[in-house]
Amino acid sequence: MAVSAAEDDTQIDSKLQNTIDRLQALELVTGDDKGQLNLENPITRAEFATLVVRARGLASGVPLAKYQTKYSDILVSDWYSGWINVASGEGLVKGYPNNTFGPNNNVTYAEAATMLVRALGYEPSVSQAGWPNNFIAKAAELGISDNVQIDPNKPATRADVFMMLDNSLDIDLMKQVTYGSQIEYKAVPGTSLVEDYLNVIVYDMDWYTEDDLDNEYDADDLPFVTGVPAVELGDLEEDEITLASGFSGGLKGTYKVSNGINPNEFAGQHVQVWVKESSNVIVWMEPSEDEEVLNTTFDAFSFDGDDLDGDNYDDDNVDLDDEDEIRVELGGRKYEFADNAAFVYNYQKIDDMQEFIETVIENSDVDGMQTKAVLNGQGQINYIHIVDDVQGDQESDYKFGSEVVKEIDAEDLSLEFFDGDDLDFEDLEEGTDFIVLRNGERATFGDLKPLDVVNVYYAGGDEDKRIVVATSKTVEGTVEKVTIKSDTDNRLVINGETYRMRGDVTISDDDNETAEVANDDDIRDLYDDEVTLYLDSSGRVRHILVGEGNDNTVKAVVTKDAYYDPGRDELTFEVVDEKGVSGKKVVITDADDISFENDDDDIDSDNLKDYVDVFNVVSSKKPVFVELELDDEGDVESVEVLDSDDLQHMDADTFGDESEEDTLDGDDITDSTVVFDLTGDLKKSGDRDEIDDADTTKWSYVEGDDHEVYYITEDGDVEYVFVISNSITSEGTFGYVKEFSKSTDDTAIIINEDGEEKEYKLDGDYEDARKEFADSDLIYFELNGDDEIDLDSVEVIATLDDDFLDGDGYEINKNYSQVDDVVVGRVVDFDKSEVELEVATGNDFDEKTFQLSNAVIVFDDEKVRDADEDDLVILVDTDDNSDKYDFVLVLDEPADEYSRAEVEEFLKQVAQSGEEPGGDDLIKEEDVEAKGVALAGAYFYTVEAPAGTVDKDAVVEVTLGGQTKTAEVNSDGSFGPLEFATEDKATKATINVTLGDKEDEEEISVSVAE
Repeated sequence: MAVSAAEDDTQIDSKLQNTIDRLQALELVTGDDKGQLNLENPITRAEFATLVVRARGLASGVPLAKYQTKYSDILVSDWYSGWINVASGEGLVKGYPNNTFGPNNNVTYAEAATMLVRALGYEPSVSQAGWPNNFIAKAAELGISDNVQIDPNKPATRADVFMMLDNSLDIDLMKQVTYGSQIEYKAVPGTSLVEDYLNVIVYDMDWYTEDDLDNEYDADDLPFVTGVPAVELGDLEEDEITLASGFSGGLKGTYKVSNGINPNEFAGQHVQVWVKESSNVIVWMEPSEDEEVLNTTFDAFSFDGDDLDGDNYDDDNVDLDDEDEIRVELGGRKYEFADNAAFVYNYQKIDDMQEFIETVIENSDVDGMQTKAVLNGQGQINYIHIVDDVQGDQESDYKFGSEVVKEIDAEDLSLEFFDGDDLDFEDLEEGTDFIVLRNGERATFGDLKPLDVVNVYYAGGDEDKRIVVATSKTVEGTVEKVTIKSDTDNRLVINGETYRMRGDVTISDDDNETAEVANDDDIRDLYDDEVTLYLDSSGRVRHILVGEGNDNTVKAVVTKDAYYDPGRDELTFEVVDEKGVSGKKVVITDADDISFENDDDDIDSDNLKDYVDVFNVVSSKKPVFVELELDDEGDVESVEVLDSDDLQHMDADTFGDESEEDTLDGDDITDSTVVFDLTGDLKKSGDRDEIDDADTTKWSYVEGDDHEVYYITEDGDVEYVFVISNSITSEGTFGYVKEFSKSTDDTAIIINEDGEEKEYKLDGDYEDARKEFADSDLIYFELNGDDEIDLDSVEVIATLDDDFLDGDGYEINKNYSQVDDVVVGRVVDFDKSEVELEVATGNDFDEKTFQLSNAVIVFDDEKVRDADEDDLVILVDTDDNSDKYDFVLVLDEPADEYSRAEVEEFLKQVAQSGEEPGGDDLIKEEDVEAKGVALAGAYFYTVEAPAGTVDKDAVVEVTLGGQTKTAEVNSDGSFGPLEFATEDKATKATINVTLGDKEDEEEISVSVAE
């Protein structure tokens, strides 16, 4: 099952899509009862146990194992009982000391790494440095965590777990190789989860390199693609491929391919494959890394240095069989043909080089045609396929088109084109008699859309064996210039780019209701008109819509906070649009695609990270209303943030009184009024806020009720209504509860974030409040419309009402949702900007430094100036704008009043997740990669570093070859790549890192490829 926006709640990139397709083909992952994979959700321990049992090929033992449970919280009737019992019995997972397993607990990244290291057999090689850092380090060493950012204590998302499992599939297994008194474990080349446990045949780069201990094979022995459905339709189904091998016993014959693999991409190439033996299905396929493939354009053939064309190719002095003199020019460079070269033209195999050249010149004597060529080790062409995607209005033995689709009859399988032609597929079977490729991907007839530009090629010259190649590519803008090259060669200039016509171009001025073939005067009269150009795959104009055309915009409300991904340089958030489409993901890759209706709101930055707060669900306390511009596929091209000043506010009581059947405060509710229902709970998705169940609704469902709303009117009509939850508009804050007061108004005295003592009214009585929190608590709270503490909003972060070391107090809420971080420690050194603490890290205790942000320090119910050496403290970071801590709570007694065991018990409440750069060591210089290459008498370099190299607030300057550049540090501590160019070779670079008043300078080596 391919995951699409319609099938899953998340649009995903191609790498993750391929991972999911592969895992599904291996029968390792499935969706829920609706087929959803819920990729952004965490994964439970029961679900993870199921994954590792499948990956180890142990699923057959699950039915009987359900009766062998040893954990007190697992029943025989639980769906996961057998899976957990098998996983536990094999040592792949472990329970808790109290004999429970916690099947519904979320798996953290540290736990996921640990279980996969065990599944691969590497637990004996893990260092004893302390969990989880030892297992996380081993997972990184093995490549399990490649392309996944590990945050040890956070719940792992299903998407990241799938990536980690996929990374694990082909890692060499560690096995016991000696027995008796000298037990030894080693990684065994040629073993892996897929080969040893999933019955998969593997031919990849390691197969003939690292795993080929006897040097029997080389790159040419990888499977070779001899047939693909686009060329051999009728003999091959759309999901089949034919392979051959260069040695006896290799893969040979026809194989099925799993979803996500387009077999046509690999025609004529050596490939790496995994084949599932039980089903003979290829579950993974990638090209050989040792073979060069050109995807380029055709320029010309030449003989003895002279270009060949329709006028001279059959001259007496031209020998098209002379391989020594024949060349083909592709993308501006000439190539020879190998002796055993294979030739394809418009999806038809051609027997030899002479026939190939004649066929191409006689049918397509034009340049710029799409061409794929595969080169051998000598740089000669082994395989070539030229596709005439340039010429329009063709109806030959090889192709039909290109034509522009006017209407599609999906039931009768027919296409009607704007020029009056039509094409009938009714008697043809999809997948056997025809296949569809749309925008370069496998598709179906149902995926075709009006205004697609279509070429139809005839496989093997049979008009009933069709390759439908569709393109959806448009350009919009004002015609700035009409260039006249000849009476029949007119070109349009839009946005500074020139677009050529191809064949009989059609034109419409009635929103594509009708169209006719444009003459020269029609084209030349387009100057200064607004037009939409519909292009073929080569970029030539096939159809013109005059006027602005359809309104490809939709208004929407942000329902999930924006997230900036530094690796992909993408900004992502979710919306509900005015058509009621909820959970729609918006991905922005260029800051220029973000604009503001109100110029005062504009952000002058090219860095997408600077726009994160714009698309924050609660930061503005109003709905974030945007207008999305969509492409023809419905994907978002750009976003405009609409002026929030246009939003009129009405509180709940007033709305209940002023909203009527057809009016709101005197303005008319019409059939066009859009009502957004944003009353769902505000929930956390990782660190991002999300409005649950956001949707559109009917006015009749909300009018007259006590809802807080915003709305927009125009000319006496209500255009938009936003019915909101008070969780969006409430103002949350933090404070230390000093005491309660019970009188006319029950109140609480709180030391707030500004260090001020302030008395707050309670929205209930004292007894109700004491059920939620107590004096000496640090709490998060919100105020209602009467400036009272909303008791339902209170979250206790830390409790200080008793002595933890003697009783039950000093408890830390480890499931907090309103703060960024909590740290407990013993003070080693303290000043106003930072504190050095002894903290627990796993089973060890280390000294680490933490930055303070004008912190409020509380001791004995009073605000104080500092903490002393040996004090026991709790640090709380209450916001998400830095890693600095805002509250310091000092316990009543210092550490020397307790035994060492008691102090350690206190520190272990919140263990820290590993080492950070300490002292002035501000960079992990060993992780920085600096490399260069010599080109054209100069040297070009890049310097970059992965996540965790520096603090996200650090300033990084890199000096190389006398040039100094400042790196942009991402939120995960990565930076680069920085680019340098020098005339002389540089072998060293200097990195200067500044963080606050600390500075660190390191020299690193530069590797240069000559």
